[in-house]
Amino acid sequence: MFEFFKKLISDYFQGTPPEIEETRVTKNDEVDFIKDFEMQERRESTVPVKQKKVINETEKTTKKEHQTLETLEKLEKPKKPKMNLFKTSDKTVKKSRFARMGETDTHDKSLLPASKFVSGRSIQLKEISFETTRSELIQIYLLSISQCIKANKLKELSPQALAGHYLLIKSLAAVAQNLTEKSQLLALEKPFGNYLKSKESTTWSIVNDYTRDSEFPIVQWLKNQSSNSNFMVSFIIDNNKGTLTRNQNAFIQQFKDSPAFFFPNPIYMSWITHGYEKDSNINPMYNISKKTHYYHATITDNLLLRTQPKQVTFAPKHYYEKGKGTVDTDFRYTMHQSNLLRIQGRTLLFTDDSEELIAVKVQKKGEPQANLTEEFQMADYLQKHKNRLDLQSQLPRPLGQYSVKRTEILEKCIKSPHYRQFVDLIGDTRDLEVYVYKAPASYFTYLHDEHQSFSDFTASVKRNIHDLFVLLREGIVFSQLADIFHTHSEEDGRLDKGRYQALVQLLSVFQSQLGRLDKWQKAVEFVNLRASGIADLGDSLPITSLLSDSEYTRKYFSELLTGGYHQTFFDSSTGSASSLYTGKRKLFGNYLYLNTIAEYLLVIQLVLGSYGDKVTRKIDDPSTKQYMWQQLAELMFDSCAEAVTLMTGIPHSRALALLNQRAKIDNHLQQTQFWMTPDYADLDESEMRMQQYVLYPGEAGYEINSEIIPGIGLSVDGINQDLGGYNQELPLREFEKLLYATVTLIEGTTQLDKEFFKQIEQTEALIMSNCSAEDCYQAAAKLLDMARPECHFQKRLALSYYEEIKLKYPSSLQTDIDKRFEKVEKHFAVKTIQSFWRNYQTHKKLGSEEHAPSPGDSIVRKHPLIA
Repeated sequence: MFEFFKKLISDYFQGTPPEIEETRVTKNDEVDFIKDFEMQERRESTVPVKQKKVINETEKTTKKEHQTLETLEKLEKPKKPKMNLFKTSDKTVKKSRFARMGETDTHDKSLLPASKFVSGRSIQLKEISFETTRSELIQIYLLSISQCIKANKLKELSPQALAGHYLLIKSLAAVAQNLTEKSQLLALEKPFGNYLKSKESTTWSIVNDYTRDSEFPIVQWLKNQSSNSNFMVSFIIDNNKGTLTRNQNAFIQQFKDSPAFFFPNPIYMSWITHGYEKDSNINPMYNISKKTHYYHATITDNLLLRTQPKQVTFAPKHYYEKGKGTVDTDFRYTMHQSNLLRIQGRTLLFTDDSEELIAVKVQKKGEPQANLTEEFQMADYLQKHKNRLDLQSQLPRPLGQYSVKRTEILEKCIKSPHYRQFVDLIGDTRDLEVYVYKAPASYFTYLHDEHQSFSDFTASVKRNIHDLFVLLREGIVFSQLADIFHTHSEEDGRLDKGRYQALVQLLSVFQSQLGRLDKWQKAVEFVNLRASGIADLGDSLPITSLLSDSEYTRKYFSELLTGGYHQTFFDSSTGSASSLYTGKRKLFGNYLYLNTIAEYLLVIQLVLGSYGDKVTRKIDDPSTKQYMWQQLAELMFDSCAEAVTLMTGIPHSRALALLNQRAKIDNHLQQTQFWMTPDYADLDESEMRMQQYVLYPGEAGYEINSEIIPGIGLSVDGINQDLGGYNQELPLREFEKLLYATVTLIEGTTQLDKEFFKQIEQTEALIMSNCSAEDCYQAAAKLLDMARPECHFQKRLALSYYEEIKLKYPSSLQTDIDKRFEKVEKHFAVKTIQSFWRNYQTHKKLGSEEHAPSPGDSIVRKHPLIA
């Protein structure tokens, strides 16, 4: 049964999950996802329509193919079921995926050994496991606790510290791997409980409230603390009798901000996800002080170091397996100068009898022919699978690819105003390859085009966000959405080739914050996101290129692959070196996966800023300007929430509420409106200082060390505005918090699900064995603690195991665990009643509408039309 549940709940990651599941399902219902792929393939057209000599014939055959597919879909479409008043209808349509993401125990074997250059020579690093060091420090902590108890020093600890130690030890006992370990932890817990009960009755009462509500009471306790001090590290430093290794000291230094960084996986994952909840008194993304210390990247880093390398399996008919179609090389389009609408980059746009445009994309200088072939095939693939993937973009329809004489191309566009730029872009060989396709006019409108109304712009942004993340789940990555660079100087000499890294703190050396973004509006000038949706489909990679030692990772992330940039400890006596963090390189794909998500969202933010700057320059009223930037800020948060929804299945409204706990939309509004327009260039020094208090409330202001160019702002080249000064941080701090909040919520939810699966397996094993009733009840209680916050499906599943245990071990005594599940039962009872009432009202409304007279049958009209 566990394997089925694991597959069923894995849809949280592969697609939107059902929010409520009414029944437990048996193992016999298990479905092989490869069979799902094959069944889906049978429903689709297997033979692509061959393009004929003229476009009219192409359109006829294409329409005929679509009509055939629509007929098949109608035949397969089940009858609409009658409304069930006792159950909320599930509006989620399960879409089969051609990519399945999981984890593997082994890392990429092609990686070179980790090394470090010391005094001009390369020394191989000894890799130290994160989990090894974490476990060592937990043991040192417990040993120090034991020594403190034996020395009768509990009275020297503050009540808050006593409570923290007691709740942490109790939580560690809940996840103990064996009875011996659990007994030892319970023995350490008892003296703390006795002391609090006898000497600190008020604190003891509070502590009891936490232990009654959870098997991991330390999580709830940390959520309600006003300070973020690490009582565990402080205790080790003050009481450890032994000497810490350099590696252990480095671990403490890196993860000193919270005791949660030392927790075992189940407790840590619970802390991450519950830390987003509204009732948390602190914001664990950053400390607010005069000198802000950011550690949101540390949370993500600590999370990723606990993971296993991600692994993606493609179905046989996936694009990157055997799904590429045949390129039509017979098709020819006759270019007429009279039909030439304009030149856009290296593409000639021609008008047609239809409302769409014919695009002739010409081979660039030095560009392989295969690039155009790739674009044809990807467009063809996405057209065929558009319904399966529920893509919302208006995709280009490929017509043909063939060779044309360069002179013939030039004579068709010689009178165009952009002729010279076109000549500089295209190849200089006698014959050039062209890719011809048909697309709506909106396909050639860049997403930041200011001529769009805000409602149209919003719809376009949502369309692009949806398809980017749907295709990311499908294993298709768009690695060149925009030309985002940290610098354009000495690119070849840099390990990152100057490319901007959205999560640079995790990918590069000693980077505490995001850096300056060079020429930010130029970066998205020719963005591959259009009013119609995603574009330039050939600029894509399989997700496996992020997860392996590929040409792409070697080119841009070579530093991450070697592991040599991490904190290293050189032993001169032996000539050897060791490092705490080289284990990260084995997980480089996990880091790059989250970096891709962040990069998508960074490009969206730049597009929003570009649109906002261009639109508000035409507005004089300050309040109207601010309202526009307010809408753009809300759209950015909404886009991040949609990314979370698409990647985890968390409902959009809940995802948005969770992100709002980690980043403040008002701060984001102030910072984007200030730094993404040139208006600040007109402020004098005192006005600029005053603005810092508004932009960064409770934080250190942004120190400007570079010259501000009048009418532009911060700019290295003196022409284009940069986001940030030279060798300085990105000034959009709230956006940085939002990025990390988004990727951490996505990965944290995924890893919490993994722990939930493990606990299901353990719970089933305990139920089937002859273990004690207490162990079974505690297993079910831990399952409840590991369920996603407010996730009805997982909590209902935990409840079903509890009910099964009650049947096996009935008891008349009510325990704390019974009370927890009683709350869950009451919650679901209320939900059921509310659902029934909503469905009843809807059913009643539909019934009254069916029997209501039509407007044409009415003789008397209350509001007659006035001529």
